Amino acid sequence: MRIARFSVDDEPKYGVVETDDPEGLVGTVSVLDSDPLYRAAQFTGEKLQLADVRLLAPVIPRSKVVCVGRNYAAHAEELGNEVP
Repeated sequence: MRIARFSVDDEPKYGVVETDDPEGLVGTVSVLDSDPLYRAAQFTGEKLQLADVRLLAPVIPRSKVVCVGRNYAAHAEELGNEVP
């Protein structure tokens, strides 16, 4: 599943890109009702042509970034954990 942030008529939205094109340039976008990083999003039923939307940066700036320290090899070793 490819979730995209895009704009139509200068209004930012989120959607799921559906394409069979190996380069991902031709297809549709199924519009979501909200930002899927904040809450469970639902499809609105609206579908747009990928060529008719303007793709934006995938996420908007957030107030903080949350990471799991074990994703870093040095920190995992420091804790005596297996490196993922």
